[in-house]
Amino acid sequence: MTLKKLDLKNFRNHPSLSLVFDKSGAFFHGANGSGKTNILEAIHFLAYAKSFRTHDASHTIRHACQEAEITALFDDDLGLEHTISVLIGKKKAV
Repeated sequence: MTLKKLDLKNFRNHPSLSLVFDKSGAFFHGANGSGKTNILEAIHFLAYAKSFRTHDASHTIRHACQEAEITALFDDDLGLEHTISVLIGKKKAV
């Protein structure tokens, strides 16, 4: 499968981010703390339904927000497009 597009809303330090990828690859650069690893974490979350940095998914939600969303558009080996979306919400107090 080939990742074509990634959209983040309130995920880690990204209030809103939309990235478009092509088949030639991707290169992320920026200052420390700018969110490069957060992009990789979001892709990992889509693949494994969990973070590689925390056991509590609510820790991936941007500070002072109630939920985060990760959406990706993929092409499969047959050229068909697939959309995967994950909504992460905070646990409610009992």
